[in-house]
Amino acid sequence: MVKTTPWDIADHMKTPQNMADYLELSFEGDDPAHVAAMLGHIARAKEMPEVAQSLRGNDPSLGAFLLVVRALGLQLRVVPAQEAKEGHKTGGA
Repeated sequence: MVKTTPWDIADHMKTPQNMADYLELSFEGDDPAHVAAMLGHIARAKEMPEVAQSLRGNDPSLGAFLLVVRALGLQLRVVPAQEAKEGHKTGGA
């Protein structure tokens, strides 16, 4: 029998840059619940369980989303879609 151990993404987000990169990936899809789940993972990584719990299974409003992003010490930025694609190809943002 193979022995496995639990794996949690929150245990692997050590830096603000890790968290920002992870959240940025959530915007590549069209599912607000997925974005909320990824914000919850970041909140757990920052040991903010009450924030993580409030995001579980929810589709937060834009206002709530922005409050959580700020509370996590992150900020959003918008770049033209082509620039964003080029940034991912070269590893820059």
